[in-house]
Amino acid sequence: MSRIKFSLILIAALLVSFVTSPTKSEASVYPAIAAYQESYAMNFEVWKPYDLPAGWYATFDGFPVAQIAENRWVYGKQDIYGALTPTNVLVGSVIPSNVPGLARISSTWTYGLPYDSPEFMKILDYMCNRMGWLYLPEQRVNTIIAWNTHKVGVWIWLGNRWKRFEPRSNEYTWQMLKRLAPYIARELEKNHVWYIGGEPAEVADLARQWGIIWGGRVVLEKLKSYEDRGGGNDSGTVTSMRSESSSSSSGSSSGPRETKSNPSPQWDVD
Repeated sequence: MSRIKFSLILIAALLVSFVTSPTKSEASVYPAIAAYQESYAMNFEVWKPYDLPAGWYATFDGFPVAQIAENRWVYGKQDIYGALTPTNVLVGSVIPSNVPGLARISSTWTYGLPYDSPEFMKILDYMCNRMGWLYLPEQRVNTIIAWNTHKVGVWIWLGNRWKRFEPRSNEYTWQMLKRLAPYIARELEKNHVWYIGGEPAEVADLARQWGIIWGGRVVLEKLKSYEDRGGGNDSGTVTSMRSESSSSSSGSSSGPRETKSNPSPQWDVD
């Protein structure tokens, strides 16, 4: 092979390598890492934020963890100098948000496009009166949703745009959200949205500035049984997506509420 031909092949290989190498935004999307806690025979997942020290990972609810022995994971705390140090609190033994002193990762939410971007601000054009936080950790869904309690349909933030969905006939909204979870998760991952922390406080504050009621976390298991609930609600948690006034539109409000069938799409999140 001549020197010229070899040089041309080398240049072509370098060009292919450059074109196919990941972009900065693609490289910032970190895959989940499988972990195992032997003490509780528990499988879970962690990921590696770029700004955590070597040997530290983050759970998807925003807590730094380290493996101190084979299949033995503990939470971390910050020492007086701000450095992470292991605790004796095993992952899986507590609800970490209830334990004072455990460290939290600083970057708790990645929205895709910034929440003050023109695409995110379009939600103001859709006449929504409620917003909430759709958090389905097992399905890797953590995003913002918005709705109008007097209309069927829900707007879901997919990281680069809002998209509206309606439940099918004979389907409640919580069923629709559960059915759509795999699609939502794929879109969020594709658009570089990671569910890596607690409640998105910035969006909650923004909703209040806009005059939209912030509903907190939307819990599908609670939506599922909203028909039978009494008068009380857990604070900061959406248990019904339907407004009180709209609940009487399908008939008399007296007598027991039908829970076995849903003849038309229902907006059942308050």
